Amino acid sequence: MALKWIGNIEIIGSSHLGGGTSEGRYDGEMEKRRWKKKEGEKKEKRKKKKKKKKKQEEEKKQKKKKRLK
Repeated sequence: MALKWIGNIEIIGSSHLGGGTSEGRYDGEMEKRRWKKKEGEKKEKRKKKKKKKKKQEEEKKQKKKKRLK
């Protein structure tokens, strides 16, 4: 039986070794899902930030045009 440590999570047996049990053990699937969710949230945050920056740039342009008139 293989014993592996990832951070503070103990993995006993792994799929490629054909061992391990899921009861009370960690198989990596939940971590993958959590990671994907985090990545999605990061993408959304980046999009919002970009949109906000673009809006601010537009407002700056509008103010500049107003001043020049």
